[in-house]
Amino acid sequence: MDIMVWLLGVAGGYAVGAFSTGYLIGIIRGSHFWKQGSRSAGATNVARALGWRWGIVAALGDASKGFFATFLVSHYVPIPWFAVTVLMALATGNILSWWFLGLRGGKGVAVLAGGSLFIIAYPYFVLFFIGLWVLLLWKTRTMSLTNLIVAGSLPLFVGVLSAWIPGVHYPTEHKVTALFAAAAIFFSHRENILRLLRGQESPLTLRW
Repeated sequence: MDIMVWLLGVAGGYAVGAFSTGYLIGIIRGSHFWKQGSRSAGATNVARALGWRWGIVAALGDASKGFFATFLVSHYVPIPWFAVTVLMALATGNILSWWFLGLRGGKGVAVLAGGSLFIIAYPYFVLFFIGLWVLLLWKTRTMSLTNLIVAGSLPLFVGVLSAWIPGVHYPTEHKVTALFAAAAIFFSHRENILRLLRGQESPLTLRW
């Protein structure tokens, strides 16, 4: 493939990812919540500042970017590694948004979830991770801890399925996607990890 196509994919992916859904919602609602606290423009902070409804809109918006970007790229440029590269650029843009937030942004969870579900999903993959995420959030009441546990289990889940389940084979690009998703989410949650270790991470107390 021409190197220009790869560069356009990376630049386009970053630009789309960097256009934060949470930032857009904040502008529409007249709330600059990303200038306070953790300074994150992710869906959790949208929910804390504006309520669950807007948090869900932000999460769905970012997840849709990940899903449809990888879907369109895979359809028009059917080279698996290209879709993975674009997803990495999307997540990088979401976490380190240069355009609007001074190399800050969201946590990358929704973008990576949407893209990963398209790239590496089997039906039970989707059901397992949705169920695991809901169960952990219900039990811990802590979004960051839930995200970290689910992200950490992703490459393990992909590896176990490939190794132990007959008829299931994840190619190398899928395993790389899982590893990148886990690493990116741990990076974006580095401040949360420190607060968790200190016992200072706030539980979810959100209004509708």
